[in-house]
Amino acid sequence: IFHSVTFLMTVCGRAPSVDVNALSRLYYTDSPVMSFGKFVEACSFGKIKYPKDRNIIIPVTLPCSGTMSTGRSWNTNVCTFTQAALWAYAAEEAAQAAGHDLSNFQRRVFVIPKSPPCGW
Repeated sequence: IFHSVTFLMTVCGRAPSVDVNALSRLYYTDSPVMSFGKFVEACSFGKIKYPKDRNIIIPVTLPCSGTMSTGRSWNTNVCTFTQAALWAYAAEEAAQAAGHDLSNFQRRVFVIPKSPPCGW
């Protein structure tokens, strides 16, 4: 069974281009095309299941900058791979602070807004 958490990250006032409902439809609804869950199951010849209760979507809002519990600072206006990794850690900390237990999720997906300064 596939376990994942997807973080929909609003960063420095910039929202991702998809919301929870739209992403849920993509993950779990077969209309108009095959859902991601069915795709994973088909590509694994039925060996990997993608159940909704084991693959959750958590909206997270981060300010423009901050400091994590480890003391590492991050800034969403600096677009380097190191900073992007720190945003991911900050999103995880924000989700845990909001009461989400992430310990059972093997995979993490981070959906960030498409905006400057990131060109990727």
